[in-house]
Amino acid sequence: MLFRSTQAAGTVHVVPSTSPQLSVEGDGDGATYTVGENTIVVNNRPSDSISYTVRLPLTGSAGAMNIRIAGSLVYSNTDNTSTPRVNAGSSNQYILDLKRPPQL
Repeated sequence: MLFRSTQAAGTVHVVPSTSPQLSVEGDGDGATYTVGENTIVVNNRPSDSISYTVRLPLTGSAGAMNIRIAGSLVYSNTDNTSTPRVNAGSSNQYILDLKRPPQL
């Protein structure tokens, strides 16, 4: 998954899902999405302040998953690494900052 740009504000909430399908949903209008084989591109803009929820299938059912923001790798489950700025505890939810994304 690729977010084309950093943003003025907003976050990406990465949450586990019992669904076998990967999904992404924004909390407002603005960005468009391009879906291809094994790829979702979020065409967000620097002036946006939308937050997103990315629902990941439980480990093993969907294979490797990487999230990039403006080209920088910020989340990967291929080697159990991520650089979330906030771990929301027992829910296994990661919150990634779209304004200043961390880098692996």
